[in-house]
Amino acid sequence: MVRPAPGLAWQTIDGEGVVLDLVRGRSLGLNATAALVFSLLETQDEDAIADELVRRYPVGAEEARDDVRRFVTLLRERGLVVDA
Repeated sequence: MVRPAPGLAWQTIDGEGVVLDLVRGRSLGLNATAALVFSLLETQDEDAIADELVRRYPVGAEEARDDVRRFVTLLRERGLVVDA
């Protein structure tokens, strides 16, 4: 499992999200799906998040899992998540 890294602030605005890396002075805009995934990182693992995507959107389980893994990898590469 991963969690948002320390030193981040984030907010959802009109269904989309923005993550502010206060330590590095960077920001990342998130579409509605990415904002949902990011919001669930606090409480759920990647498989549970993928299951939630399948429940809310017209996407298959395998595609949802791949998308969540790719997104988490991107967040990890940018230092926006840490292993819990």
